Amino acid sequence: MKNLKLLLILLMSTFSYAQTVESLIKQNNLKLSEVKNFIKQNNLQIPIDGCVEFPNPDYKTINSNYSKSKQRKKLNKTQYVFNVYFHVINKNNGTREIPIGENEIMDAVALLNINYNPINIFFKYIGHGAINDSNWTTVRNSTAFNNLRKYAIANDYYVNEAFNIFICEEYVPGAGVAFKPGTMSLIEDEDLLNSTLQHEIAHNFLIHHIDRATNICEYVDGTNSDTTGDLVIDTNAAHKLVVKGADNIVGTADDEVVYSNGIYTYNNFKNNRVDCINTPYTNVQILNYMATNSYLGIRKSFTNGQEIRMRETIENNLMTIYANVQNNISSLYEPYYSTLLGAEGNENIYSTRDDTKIPGNILICRNPVFIKKFQKGFDYEFYTFDNWDYVNTPTNTVFDFSKTDNDYIIIENKNRHAVKINQINNNIIGYTNLGGSKGHICKSEPATSGKIISQTKFGSHNFHIKDLNEKEVINPNLLRELESGKYHIIQKTTKSGITTQRTIYKNH
Repeated sequence: MKNLKLLLILLMSTFSYAQTVESLIKQNNLKLSEVKNFIKQNNLQIPIDGCVEFPNPDYKTINSNYSKSKQRKKLNKTQYVFNVYFHVINKNNGTREIPIGENEIMDAVALLNINYNPINIFFKYIGHGAINDSNWTTVRNSTAFNNLRKYAIANDYYVNEAFNIFICEEYVPGAGVAFKPGTMSLIEDEDLLNSTLQHEIAHNFLIHHIDRATNICEYVDGTNSDTTGDLVIDTNAAHKLVVKGADNIVGTADDEVVYSNGIYTYNNFKNNRVDCINTPYTNVQILNYMATNSYLGIRKSFTNGQEIRMRETIENNLMTIYANVQNNISSLYEPYYSTLLGAEGNENIYSTRDDTKIPGNILICRNPVFIKKFQKGFDYEFYTFDNWDYVNTPTNTVFDFSKTDNDYIIIENKNRHAVKINQINNNIIGYTNLGGSKGHICKSEPATSGKIISQTKFGSHNFHIKDLNEKEVINPNLLRELESGKYHIIQKTTKSGITTQRTIYKNH
């Protein structure tokens, strides 16, 4: 038993309160996408940095028509689609401590859509870019965040038609910050794939922290929830949580967040937290995305009231704040990346033959390959255009909408198809050209080597092989100089390794 206690002490000291996502990544050689599972597998409770509420300095309230409803039926049916663009801030030389590339960004896009699609808010990924400037890898406060926007605009980084999400190495006050309301957010790289991005985008839609401090405190009994606190009725009155870190691996009666048997619960048994009229807090919603201090990976939901307020913020400011960043539903049916392959390589070769127009060259024809990447975060179904035969449904799992190693849906060599996105409407079919050309891509390549296999009787084991060098293989008199009365197999190979072969019988 003593040895077991000693082991527990060592484990808890190894993953101390100072443990951060960044240190986990470095010490365990983790990818950003692997952090959440690593924490669950090792039963770690890593605190999320807080967030500083930052009212948009340019925001002027034109209409504040909020119903204060908590009923989902109050949601209208309008489907809003917003463009989103990511800026990865690197050092001057383009490097960064935690790699952020298209894979990580696509995971972030998936998280946004998985959490916002149920309330008819959709995000269309339109790209990402790098800002190689060491002056901005660390953003020190809200003023610097606002200055980052000015810098980005002045240097043609800012994308006016999208939500702009900046990814830095460190935001000193916490994990992220956002204009509230607005269309710009900043996220620390280590927090991109936990709940921080969902949290900051909610600020963009004017959602407050559930423990928002106001001149009049919010009562635990909820009688003034519509006029103070976060102004949402169905988020219970809350206070700043005391997150103690790894000492909560097993959960103790002294902690305000207790973890036991895979379940996180709020605990006020020994802490005696009370509101301003001395009513003990009973159910602080620690799993809410707008809880300011919590553990990595446990925040996972919005309330109906928060969702309604988001949509009402959009409606109130649709022609001002959100006017330029909107897209249409049809854009979600289109791939975010498209390219045509087929002019290079040894794959998809349809035919090879001597180029009659360029002596010594080989004409290589390939089937075209259309590569289309569709963003993660949706359940897609693809159907043929002519007869609606079912073609493909990717794995219907929350974080895996892919059939490739890179976690994208890639469609190759398909004719025009219909695409169904279940999150939008089961009855709506959008169309996209996924490729499909009956023609071929032909390219002439010079032969660089070859050989002639000659024999009197075709198929005989008695034959002669002559290797051809670069000059001999393009000899225009090659056929004329072949020996009469024999079969000749002529092979020509290009520098890229493509070989063509023809057999002739020379009788004179």
